[in-house]
Amino acid sequence: MAPKKKPLPDIRKVGHERYLARQWDETSTVAGSTVAGSTIAGDEEDQQAEPLGPLIDFEDALPIRPAPAPAINAAASRSTATPISTSQRHASGNIGGRAGGIPLQNRNVVSPQRAPLTSPLNPRQVPTINRASPQRGGPPTQAQRNRSGSYGRPHAQPLSEQRRARPERPPAGKAFADGAKLVTTRLALTQEARKEQEAKDKAYLGEPDEDAAIAAQACYLWPIKDTPPTSFFGSVLEDLNHIKLELRVWIVWDADMNSLVISSRPWPQHDKAQENVLKAIAAIRQDLLDAKARRLSATPLFINVPPTPKAMREEFRPVKYRNRLNMIELKGRELSIDEKEEWSHHRTKLLADNENMFTSHLVKHLRALAPLKQMMQMRLHFGHLNLSQWPKQFTPGCTYKGLMDVLNDPRAQAASTFNKVLLDAQTGVALGRKFVGAPEVFTSIYGPHYPLEEVEISHMLCVYFRTPQNIPVRLETDIDRNGENQYQLGSTRYFRDNTRNKRVEICNIDIERKIDWALEIVTDNTIKDPLPEWQKLVERSVTAQTKDRMDANGVPYPGVTVSYGITKVERVIVRSTIKYKFANSGYVVEIAVYRGWVGSDTRPEPEIRLGVTMYHPVWDYSMQSIEDTTEVRDWDKDLTQFFNNGEEGSHGIPYFLTEVDLIKSYLSEASTGFFRSLKAETASS
Repeated sequence: MAPKKKPLPDIRKVGHERYLARQWDETSTVAGSTVAGSTIAGDEEDQQAEPLGPLIDFEDALPIRPAPAPAINAAASRSTATPISTSQRHASGNIGGRAGGIPLQNRNVVSPQRAPLTSPLNPRQVPTINRASPQRGGPPTQAQRNRSGSYGRPHAQPLSEQRRARPERPPAGKAFADGAKLVTTRLALTQEARKEQEAKDKAYLGEPDEDAAIAAQACYLWPIKDTPPTSFFGSVLEDLNHIKLELRVWIVWDADMNSLVISSRPWPQHDKAQENVLKAIAAIRQDLLDAKARRLSATPLFINVPPTPKAMREEFRPVKYRNRLNMIELKGRELSIDEKEEWSHHRTKLLADNENMFTSHLVKHLRALAPLKQMMQMRLHFGHLNLSQWPKQFTPGCTYKGLMDVLNDPRAQAASTFNKVLLDAQTGVALGRKFVGAPEVFTSIYGPHYPLEEVEISHMLCVYFRTPQNIPVRLETDIDRNGENQYQLGSTRYFRDNTRNKRVEICNIDIERKIDWALEIVTDNTIKDPLPEWQKLVERSVTAQTKDRMDANGVPYPGVTVSYGITKVERVIVRSTIKYKFANSGYVVEIAVYRGWVGSDTRPEPEIRLGVTMYHPVWDYSMQSIEDTTEVRDWDKDLTQFFNNGEEGSHGIPYFLTEVDLIKSYLSEASTGFFRSLKAETASS
């Protein structure tokens, strides 16, 4: 009768112990074991041992019978080991170890019988666990493990102590405190250098210490009576901080001396301190001019284009159209032949006076804005001048001389508004066809070899909202396309107030062709530190899944969605632009389609308006921001750099006005049918 086999142990009871033993066995080696960065030398026979297979949890399994190996004193072997070179270790595969270490290909080799080990962290002898029983050659029995109190790894605590040593879990809904973040040596040095630099900079933002070494000192006599510099530069002169830090000087207001005292410390270079003090005085003078220029506002100049002899009439009369549109119409009889000839000579003189008036006004006011360090933007907009209030003498009608008196009336100017949008959106479509059909006059902004038919449309999202503090803010973000032709958000800008600060405004009124234009120079109140929740309004407005929508004119645009947060959204506008430029002069003509919604809901069909603008890229370059610097704008007295300085055939303001007149003629021709229908609609009503 066959002997009865011993029943198999419950794997659920011994699984945890076997797992601990296996974890130690697979990460430990007899020979070449690594402890705290050092390698213990082993026997050559141990290095050639075969890897141990997976642990067998069943005591009746076939035993493993490796070749017997004598116990080796690891300490003695380590002390008698002969050092070898790095090339020898690389050749043998033992990288980073000592002589007799485990080759690289046998790093996980486990000897079936261990020698007593000593750890550099604990000089006492580490108890060794036999991986194979001398009688059976298999793993240690449960009784052996119970007697040793170790579950498969040296220095292991009994299971009860291990459980007591485990950290307690945090209560529900809470987590352990985050530990200190790892910082690289380079980052730590950078942060330390930044703190040192901030400490040095902070020393110049106040007053110099009593024991500070002063090598040069000067006083800037304040030129404005009854107005201290704190009203221009802040209570602690914080608007002059860029001068203090750039030139490393102290600037202090001395009310008794009515002066700004500038002091500089000694410098290794000869006369460096005195040079910095003189530069600081010049920079303060420029900042004072900048502060004065910020207080300038536009005084509008109205220039009327005299009608041609054929269209000239004896009377000018205001006419009200729909949507509160007020325009000036020519009424009365036509001029006789002699009157037309006389008017033709007089008109030539008036056109020359208009050009001189435009040039002198622009040069005078633009030079006054040269000290302004803010970013400025100069644009010429086509649209309509809307006179909402008429003087009494103009109500029944007036002559040409009476019309000029009305346009120069301050009350009429204050009540007038210039609409930068064209009444007929189809005018822009017709204008685009004009550009494409005249490649000898116009070219693409991307270069002369780029086809005009393939000029792409760019988009911008504008959101007007109010903060909880009732501050009006305008958000502008570009909408681009990625490499897969999907929409994505570009750069975002924030501006305070919904209206821009007009610095220069020149309105040109053409009663005959019913297309006016206005040259404006504006500045924006940029918000440099926007709140994070503002970005949430548009962060999901455009995604890769955003589809195109088609407006009533057949122009595609991205279907945006604006989130509603703690701010109150008043308006949303999607602006789509397409640009062309004159081939000779480089002036850019921009056609913009504005689609607007009231509130944040963009699902309904938008209100569509059209705008046409002219500018030159040099204008933006010459008017870029120089805030927080000591730079000055290098503009000549005639502003030749703004109007193609030195360019043959396209130089000067007269040539610029000629190209403006060409675009106005295109718009007038394209909108003729619209104004005819507008007159018929007004007459019938």
